[in-house]
Amino acid sequence: MISRKINVKEIIPSTLKVFSHLITLSETKILFNCGLKNDLDTSIYDSFKEEIKNIDFILLNHFDLNFLAALPYFYKNGFRGKIFCTLPIKTFGKILLLENFNSKLVLNHKLTFSQADIEKIFEEIQSIKYLQPIEIGQGLRITAYNSGYGLGGSVWRINLEEDSLLFSIYFDHKKSNHLNGIDFSLPKNSIFFCDSSYISSKPFLRKERNAELKEQILKTLKLNKRILILIDYLQFMELALILDDILIQLNTGNKIKKASCIGFCAKIFSESIKGMIEWSGDILMKDFSEVKENPFSFKFIDFFDKFTQMQENDIFICFSEDVFAMKILKLIKEDDKNLIINFINEKIHEDLQIRKIPIFQIKEIKKVELEESTSSLSQEEEIINEAENWYDIDTEVYIQDKELFFPVPKKIKKIDEYNKMIPFDVTKQQIKEIIIEEKEVEEKEIIEEIQMKEDSFTFRNKILVYNLKSVSDFKSSLNVFESLCPKKIVVLKTQKNLSKIFYYKLKLNKAFEEVLLLEDQLDLYSQKGYMTVGLSSEFNNLNYRTINENSYLSFEGMVCKNELKFLKENQDCTVIGELNFKELKRKILENGLFVENINDSKINIANEVIIEKKDNNIFVEGEYTALYYFVMDILNNFVFYV
Repeated sequence: MISRKINVKEIIPSTLKVFSHLITLSETKILFNCGLKNDLDTSIYDSFKEEIKNIDFILLNHFDLNFLAALPYFYKNGFRGKIFCTLPIKTFGKILLLENFNSKLVLNHKLTFSQADIEKIFEEIQSIKYLQPIEIGQGLRITAYNSGYGLGGSVWRINLEEDSLLFSIYFDHKKSNHLNGIDFSLPKNSIFFCDSSYISSKPFLRKERNAELKEQILKTLKLNKRILILIDYLQFMELALILDDILIQLNTGNKIKKASCIGFCAKIFSESIKGMIEWSGDILMKDFSEVKENPFSFKFIDFFDKFTQMQENDIFICFSEDVFAMKILKLIKEDDKNLIINFINEKIHEDLQIRKIPIFQIKEIKKVELEESTSSLSQEEEIINEAENWYDIDTEVYIQDKELFFPVPKKIKKIDEYNKMIPFDVTKQQIKEIIIEEKEVEEKEIIEEIQMKEDSFTFRNKILVYNLKSVSDFKSSLNVFESLCPKKIVVLKTQKNLSKIFYYKLKLNKAFEEVLLLEDQLDLYSQKGYMTVGLSSEFNNLNYRTINENSYLSFEGMVCKNELKFLKENQDCTVIGELNFKELKRKILENGLFVENINDSKINIANEVIIEKKDNNIFVEGEYTALYYFVMDILNNFVFYV
């Protein structure tokens, strides 16, 4: 057996709740995530700046800012590799980043990338589906599995021959209104990278949480009071389904209560989410199949990207906590019975003094476009009397007996716009040229200018705090690990002290072969059951036995730097192979592969690899893909060498 080195490096300390980990495998550099904090400060990557151009691939687990916000910065600093993620991560990651980017522009923050950089890098992302294997070269294959956390959230799998790596940050086993839990079909016997957030997560019942939230909203609305909800796009998907259900129940009378959502990208988001039904969970899909209506087309929730156009409703929902929320807070504070529900901003609390609020001004920019007027052919008139020019009648020239010869010109048969021949008498008339008149069309583009002004005030409204970003609690996460049976678990240190507690709890569990804690950098070694090696020069001068025209030697040796070195002859060393086809087939099926029996001694695996036993020989046929090496690993477990 030999070992393959896998290097894992933490680019940004995970204790900052910003995720970026570099894995080097088979000389291929794969970066998992490149996040930033909400302030979009890219200086945390200064020490890594020179290595950015050497990254081959970036894989994204989720669309939160702490997973992908540094993508445009990476592009500006030379990254030209490939980026893979699911479609929801690509779509909503861009929306979330643009939302935060525009907020920072209003607040005059210094940013190291532009909106054009954001647009450019997201165009380069290749979106994939769950369980869609992608060959990325060097024998590597990547696959995304459902993590149960956020729409499109992924657990990444990397295959290289017999090695299988799983990289997961945040997973949840529970179902929500729009999500299924983690995919339990993840492969066993892998190296599993995971965060330690589960040690501090508390178990809860989704129905009880949703019932409590509904009760608070209904209670406030029935008192004819207003509600301000501060939330991000990820959590809004779950909240909107709850909120729309509440408003449908309330709006049975004459008075209609509605919610207004405001954000720089709110309108784009409202359209994008309608196309994400296939990524949603069983609960939502069941409702969709019964009602035949898009569950993401909300009946009583409106979306606005300009504050001056927003309708004044009973519920305000802010995606931009730094800009729009400050303005609405001033409206909410006028009645201390109005309610604030906070899903994101830990800085907002009772008795908080606000010092600046935005001022919104509308500017109209007139755009003038030229529009073609419709016109038709005029009546034919005026008989043509001029002689036709030669260059108008397709004159042909031949050489005959070294003399130029001009044949009789062919009359052109004119055709109309429907490709039909025009009668001869009509062709003698001149058709007036079609004149296309252009008229100016004036369009107005509304631009909303935002300036922050000094305006101090304090509010004392009741604030409820919820978090719809749930992950599995420790007991449940332990059940997930035990069901996946990883041969190694690598814990990412996302919490200073609790990460060590999580690590020791896993280490004391006898179900896991090895548990490691990633502090900064870690080298892993995976066992490999076969390899091709060179022979040292000593083998040229040894006494071989000849059997059936083949040379054999019984010896002891060692592998060093891909070369087999001779130690000494040993007549007790022989090699015997034995294969149990029935057990082999069962093991292959356990790994989720399709197996077809061709005959008693020949099987076809996924229409790519064929294993056949003839006499005492074993033959394996197939292209050298990741599946081929994966099957070879399983095969080696059933061939016993003595």
